[in-house]
Amino acid sequence: MTIAKDAPTVFIVEDEDAFIEALDIGLQREGFRVEVARDGAEALLNFESVKPDIILLDVMLPKVSGTDVCREIRKDRKSTRLNSSHT
Repeated sequence: MTIAKDAPTVFIVEDEDAFIEALDIGLQREGFRVEVARDGAEALLNFESVKPDIILLDVMLPKVSGTDVCREIRKDRKSTRLNSSHT
């Protein structure tokens, strides 16, 4: 499947392979570009280069929690609108 270069980017931050695979398949099928980080530290390191349109962020992550990742992104990007949902 070919994804358009200007397709919206979803940044999946998740450490469970089954969730990553299911989300990746479904999102790409719908035309999204998908990037993945498997822990909070990797997410913070790659956030700027990924430039996501949306982040699917697990709360319980190794190295840096999802809550702390969200806090760091919000702190550094005052003008960026970020919403969180805990399910």
